[in-house]
Amino acid sequence: MDARQSHADFQLRAYPNPINRSVRLQFDLPASGDITLRIFSLAGRAIHAQSLSMRAGTRRVTWTPDPTLSSGMYWAVVHYPATGQRCEPAKIVYMK
Repeated sequence: MDARQSHADFQLRAYPNPINRSVRLQFDLPASGDITLRIFSLAGRAIHAQSLSMRAGTRRVTWTPDPTLSSGMYWAVVHYPATGQRCEPAKIVYMK
């Protein structure tokens, strides 16, 4: 995973990585509110979107890929619409 935070407001960490069943995504949310988690293919196609209400602090979300999803590299992004804040994308390597 690339831990750089250039142009990002908070960091997203993915573990374990690579995955074969599910991945935990961890981030420090600066304030309580709704967030949007999106998973993208390398081609930029959104393959998963989820909106969640969360409290401020260190938060964890588990993502389990659909069984029909191909092995490969994907990107996870968390966006905090209330303030426009976003995280640096986290690379996820999925191996069936």
